[in-house]
Amino acid sequence: HQSPAMDVKGKDTTIVLPTSQKQLRACLGCRLLKTSSQWREPCENGCSEENTSNFKGMVCFMDTSDSWVARWQRSEGKVRGVYAIKVYGSALDAQARRDEEEFDRGDMEDDGKLDEDFDDYDDDYSER
Repeated sequence: HQSPAMDVKGKDTTIVLPTSQKQLRACLGCRLLKTSSQWREPCENGCSEENTSNFKGMVCFMDTSDSWVARWQRSEGKVRGVYAIKVYGSALDAQARRDEEEFDRGDMEDDGKLDEDFDDYDDDYSER
């Protein structure tokens, strides 16, 4: 990760733009928009590594420190770039999706205890 470039006034000149209009994903932490392939690198704002394709609207900030829209979107001090106006989901949703994908791929190990735990629960419940 490179340190941000600064102009003569000391403002950050880094700008993050999607390389395509297809497969856009928004950071769940700051709503920065990048393509799926660009998300191989961490968020330039240093927030959540989680991102989603479930967002609405876009806005481009050229100066987040001096923009009423940036203040309204709570994007003050973020890198210049394209941001989603509204993002749906949370980091918990993203974790659940990853867990489901791991399970579907067979990456999760079965310790054999789930069936035993269920049988114990079933026995306890049926005795009542």
